[in-house]
Amino acid sequence: LVIASDRMLIPCLEADIIPDLTVSVDGSPLITQWYDHDLVRESGQKLKICLINSIHPSVVSACNKAKAQIFWFHPIFDDYRTVESFTRLQQLMTKNTLHPNGVPAVSCGGNSGCCAWVLSFSLLRRSPIALIGIDLSYPEGTRTDETPYYSTILKAVNNDHVIANRGFKTIYHPFFKTKAIADSAFINYAQSWRELAQQSPVWLDTYNCTQGGILWAPRITCIPFAEFLKKYK
Repeated sequence: LVIASDRMLIPCLEADIIPDLTVSVDGSPLITQWYDHDLVRESGQKLKICLINSIHPSVVSACNKAKAQIFWFHPIFDDYRTVESFTRLQQLMTKNTLHPNGVPAVSCGGNSGCCAWVLSFSLLRRSPIALIGIDLSYPEGTRTDETPYYSTILKAVNNDHVIANRGFKTIYHPFFKTKAIADSAFINYAQSWRELAQQSPVWLDTYNCTQGGILWAPRITCIPFAEFLKKYK
């Protein structure tokens, strides 16, 4: 199976690859650009899209226009077993005839790549899983003011560029022997992924085949993609 994050849907279609599942977790209207495209409309009836219940309505409209099949889920915020749980409240709010128990709740890890990984083993029961393009960082040498979160970080620190730049770190990947630049958002994503990996099923084998970035963990084996393909050919 090929499971893609929303941003990679169009590149996949350009390469004549139709993902078995495409995942979106961001509620920004900017996500619409990954679905409002001629290639998406041409392949629409073959597409299965997993959308978080806080997705922007324009994304839903673009998917409906393409006649893609939509599957819904909501994120896990807290312990759903407690009475005060917001996750539990969401589940109660989504109960209906079609979903008598509410729509499924998913640990998203803060990004569509991690959410796709979770769905791969928790819903589709797949193992091994190869991660491709999961950098969670920027290439070494990237200027901080060229990164997408920089303007938000700068605004949060009253336009103090010195303080804003302190949120960026150069991180060495001990397995791929590469360096990358990461901001606080990406660093948190990587840490969340490591914690989720520690809690993943014992039967799951995860391989990071990105060959760069900042993601590694005891339960994630880092190897080149060519080596993964040879191992599981």
